[in-house]
Amino acid sequence: MNEKVYRVECRRYGSWWQVTVPQVEQASTHARRLDQVDARAREMLAGLLKMPEDSLRLDVQPQWEGDIATQLDELYAVMRAAERAADLKRSTAVMLAGKGFTLRDIATALGCTHQRVQQLIQEYHQRQHAKTTSKKGEAA
Repeated sequence: MNEKVYRVECRRYGSWWQVTVPQVEQASTHARRLDQVDARAREMLAGLLKMPEDSLRLDVQPQWEGDIATQLDELYAVMRAAERAADLKRSTAVMLAGKGFTLRDIATALGCTHQRVQQLIQEYHQRQHAKTTSKKGEAA
């Protein structure tokens, strides 16, 4: 498998996305929609490099302009913060349960229902199990 990651840059022009790969000379194509960029870039690179499409590792980077870039950066930051808050809520529920608090007490402290607290605790343990399983797979 090819370990090189190809950076795919795409920029909106009219109703099309112009797609380029700076690392490869003459690597340019277009796509109608953003969700088609990966497939079009793969097809193009496979032809230019004489490699199977599924062996290519791509990093698609839309090039957003001005206020769009600013708005998306802010959105992505808020989404990352929300994910961190959700992780913290799960771990707090587990910590409080481990200290003997009832589900209803935890629910009051976290501002949710006791049923949601049970879900948070289950999600926490599922994620921990997935992390442990993933690390064992990497070590093998």
